[in-house]
Amino acid sequence: MDKLDKDKAVEVKCVRDEYIFISQQPCGSCGKINAYKLHIQHLIHSENRSYDVLETECQYCGHQKCFTFDITDYFQNLEKQLTATLKDRDKDEDLDWNSET
Repeated sequence: MDKLDKDKAVEVKCVRDEYIFISQQPCGSCGKINAYKLHIQHLIHSENRSYDVLETECQYCGHQKCFTFDITDYFQNLEKQLTATLKDRDKDEDLDWNSET
């Protein structure tokens, strides 16, 4: 079953925004707020976009619901930060830490 729903994907800037959004959604069965708890999480890349798909379950009635988040901007920024960090690390590895200055 394909759980990616690009048409209903919510754009977020960070993972915290995903959990805030989910906590504000009423359960589709019992109607309680802050009911959904994470069951499974998927990172999906499709058509130059990145999506976080969270499969959740209501802690009160067991109703299951998938939420799709467009994390393309966040993911690209994270990749840039990681690349910069690795470049800095590689640059520092060239230093001779055992030599006296």
